[in-house]
Amino acid sequence: MGGSGTTAALAAAEEGLQVLAIDKAGRYGGTSSITSEALFVNPPRFQAEHNNGEDYTDADVMYDAWVAYGEGDAKEDIVHRMIYESGEVLDWLVYDHGVGFAEPMTGFTESDVYVTKYQWLPNDIMYNKAEIGAYFDGMWSDFEELGGTYLLETEGYELIYDEATNTVTGAKARNLADGTEYTINADAVIIATGGYAGSPELEEQLLRNDYYPIKGVWKHLGSTQNDGKMLQAAMDIGAGTYNISMPPEVHNSGTETWLTTQFDAHYIEGQLGKVTGRPSFWTEGDLPANLGWSADSLAVDANGERFTSETGVSFLDPWIAGPNYYSIWSQEQLDKIAAEGFDTDRSGPSAEFLSSGTPIPMNTPVPNVEEVMAAAEEAGIVVKADTIEELAEKLGMDPATLTATVETYNGYCETGVDEQFGKPAEFLDPIGEGPYYCVVMASYCYGSCGGLNINSDMQVLAEDGETVINGLYAVGTDSMGVLFTEKKPYVTYGGANNGWGLVSGYLCGKGLGETLGQE
Repeated sequence: MGGSGTTAALAAAEEGLQVLAIDKAGRYGGTSSITSEALFVNPPRFQAEHNNGEDYTDADVMYDAWVAYGEGDAKEDIVHRMIYESGEVLDWLVYDHGVGFAEPMTGFTESDVYVTKYQWLPNDIMYNKAEIGAYFDGMWSDFEELGGTYLLETEGYELIYDEATNTVTGAKARNLADGTEYTINADAVIIATGGYAGSPELEEQLLRNDYYPIKGVWKHLGSTQNDGKMLQAAMDIGAGTYNISMPPEVHNSGTETWLTTQFDAHYIEGQLGKVTGRPSFWTEGDLPANLGWSADSLAVDANGERFTSETGVSFLDPWIAGPNYYSIWSQEQLDKIAAEGFDTDRSGPSAEFLSSGTPIPMNTPVPNVEEVMAAAEEAGIVVKADTIEELAEKLGMDPATLTATVETYNGYCETGVDEQFGKPAEFLDPIGEGPYYCVVMASYCYGSCGGLNINSDMQVLAEDGETVINGLYAVGTDSMGVLFTEKKPYVTYGGANNGWGLVSGYLCGKGLGETLGQE
């Protein structure tokens, strides 16, 4: 009953179908209700009101770019539906169901020129989740008025499957509060359960190191109820997957655990947290994470090698190293922070969504650095050693490799030219005299990206990639892999996951109404 489940249920109910929706959580809205934006392309009614009826973006150019990004792996017919039919979904949400979206913007990088990122209203603040929740209140109220029924705290765990006819005829579910068992008979079952990032077991099972070192368990910033149980149920009856090992969707990084409450809070007068809306504060306990976010740091992967410009480790690039990356610092650098503070800006999604919600202000001395780093070492998020070689050994890295990485990086700092990743000279700060420290950082994912294999009608396909499993559909994150490739990360257009959820759910629900309504 997140974004995809909501639009699927509501669209199907509008088509006159009898619909039962269930959700494992005690609330509806899912991950969609805690996002910032969604991707849509050229909504006609919205454009008529806000843009003189003119298109915001060239849909043909965007379609070609999306398909090219998929390197032949993205299913072009489904990308086509996403690009060319998403606009009507935004119009339906806004004008038929009172959902608020701002005028669109471009995406997160300079290459994201497509004006397709629609932020929820109000979009002048990030603590707008109550307002977003109210939109879902309205949609589920509309659903009930159409005769729909829903159950919360009710987990689907098994599909009812007739092997002889290759048909799903319902599902089994359980109320997590009182243990009530349900056998739900249905003409169609739509899986809209948000992917598998809430399941460490499925992450270990499904993620592979074919293109990037992504196998393992990832820290999760999304909805933990998205544990892939119904994905597994579908695979158990022979459903195929598509790009199931695509890198998770990552926009944040941080330490594995936090020391926020172990040190005093320092409130910033007159400033509110961008995410919380409460008075902003920072604490020395967030020092390790601030080190790991710093553009002037040296970040390496599990092999002791750099993997990106450190300007990207706090936002779009930490995943490249896998579930963890390692931020290397010298005593000389920490002594400077103790006396003078940070001279780089660490604000952004990671600092705003994690820890205290505010980075340590620039040029603010942190005199108790030694105390904080000792506490971090005790907590297991910092490793300290007298030499780089010893540090490598403690981290399980090859000492020669890490030593060479540090020497090469220091050479770039001396010349002012990062020959490997092009990091600007202003962020090239050499690793000085020891002892040496490593902050163990983690990528925080919103969710998985790969999912079940579907056709353009959202019907789940068998392992052969062609046979339709009758009566079974998958939308949202549970089928998003069809839009992408395992060779590359999630796109940076802005809101693609949420947009796909809202759009695929609507298209599936409406399509089912048209199909089942004729039977």
